[in-house]
Amino acid sequence: MRYRTFSARRSRARASMFPAFALATVMLAGCDADLAPAAPSEPQVPTVRPEASRTLVDQVAAGGYVLFFRHSERDASAMPTAEVAIADNKGECRPGTELTTAGIEDAKAIGASFVRHGIRVQQVYASPACRAVQMASLAFGTFQSTRALTWLGMWGEGEGPALATELRQLLGTPPAPGQTIVLISHNDVLKADRVGVEVSLGQGEAAVFHPTGRHAFALVGRIPLEEWRR
Repeated sequence: MRYRTFSARRSRARASMFPAFALATVMLAGCDADLAPAAPSEPQVPTVRPEASRTLVDQVAAGGYVLFFRHSERDASAMPTAEVAIADNKGECRPGTELTTAGIEDAKAIGASFVRHGIRVQQVYASPACRAVQMASLAFGTFQSTRALTWLGMWGEGEGPALATELRQLLGTPPAPGQTIVLISHNDVLKADRVGVEVSLGQGEAAVFHPTGRHAFALVGRIPLEEWRR
């Protein structure tokens, strides 16, 4: 993977915990890096179960998870999708590719909520698109940019299979004990033909994965924006 490293000042905002969503786990079989994306596997017994008295945010704070965020709010009406893809590949920041004022505030709130809940971040990876870079910078400070987190419109010819393999590797890599890996990407990236599970996320929402290595991982649940924001 090709990376760029960015730094920015961490921002603070208040946030509070809300009840966790119901656990929904889908086990994904590992696959070799030179193979095309695997077909979805059959649901299996969950490998991770939160304690009844703990929220999903509390569970994440204990470490051992990968959080896949869809970037916070952008103005989707400001630019046609085809133009957004071109601008995203250039890393251009303008209406339609960048965060709105509300998206900026939500990114700050997410970062502050991580601090408040004591979620230790080992590494942050972001799509090179402006809004993902902005969110990573505002919420977490230091991060690495990777094309593995780009959306379909950004892909070059024949690039999809390699990027899907890299994405599965990110989702399946266990962090160090007590720590969390954060991915900041787009909607319509977690597709069955890429990662074996179909997940649609709202802006600022996170899907929580439990990685087991060798491109294998379990979908544990979701943390909506409201839980970070409040």
